[in-house]
Amino acid sequence: MRCGSSAVGGVSRSRSSNGGPPWNPDFGSEWSSVKVAQLRYEEAAGAWTLYCSDSNGRWHRFDQAAPTKTVEPLLGMIEADPTGILWG
Repeated sequence: MRCGSSAVGGVSRSRSSNGGPPWNPDFGSEWSSVKVAQLRYEEAAGAWTLYCSDSNGRWHRFDQAAPTKTVEPLLGMIEADPTGILWG
């Protein structure tokens, strides 16, 4: 997706409403999805920045990660989640 002068990509987690496997009909088919991170590319700076969502759905820059020229370091930061703010 492209938004003005920025490219934006998102990371979310999905799970069934009851915590069980969604492919098992005994558990139902309801899914919930939570947006955990956003990567934004600023053309002027030529860099990607990591953002996290607060409880009101507002996005804030993730201060633990500096902007980078490639997304790989930020994807590593999302996976590691050193503060617990992304995955909880």
